[in-house]
Order: sequence, then structure tokens, then C-alpha cells
Amino acid sequence: MKLHINDHFRISLSRQFYLKHFMIDSFVSCLKNEVSKTTVPQIVRLERIKMFSNDEKTRWFIGLVADKKAHDEIGITVESINRVMKAFGLLQYYEVFSTM
Repeated sequence: MKLHINDHFRISLSRQFYLKHFMIDSFVSCLKNEVSKTTVPQIVRLERIKMFSNDEKTRWFIGLVADKKAHDEIGITVESINRVMKAFGLLQYYEVFSTM
């Protein structure tokens, strides 16, 4: 197994999804509107490491779990994104988000 060092990080706030081309503008507009109502924490304290896999169990990821305060604040943003995903008939974020 070969490991790679990553010099940048990302936070997943939704499942992977695909949009038809004609839906992109309205999706982005709705998403901007919903997310603008939330705040994202400026400082996130990380408490532990957790392993995650994709739905097919073909890829694994090491995740850094945020402290409760940041987790709760990020959760509000995820709920906003979930509303947009649901409105467009897309899968919402993982059910386990609330228990990570």
C-alpha cells in the first residue's frame, strides 16, 4: 500500500451527486441562498481520527472529527444543504453525521 501526503484538506458537506446541465444554475442559486443563512466556524478543533468509506466500500478515507461546538455549527450548514438536495430529488448527507 502506498500512502500519499496531502497538503490540503476539505470538508464534505454532501454526498457526491450529479446534476443535469440545465439544473446547475438553479441549484447553485438555491444553495447560495440557503448557505448564506448559516455561519461556518472560523476555528475547528479536531478531537479524534475516524475511518470512513464510500457507499460501495471501494475507497476509504481517514477523517478528523471536529469538537462538538464546530460539529454542531457545521451540522446547521449540512441541514441547509440537505434542504436543497431534497428539493432537487438528490440524496441527503449521511444519516450518521449527527453521531460522528
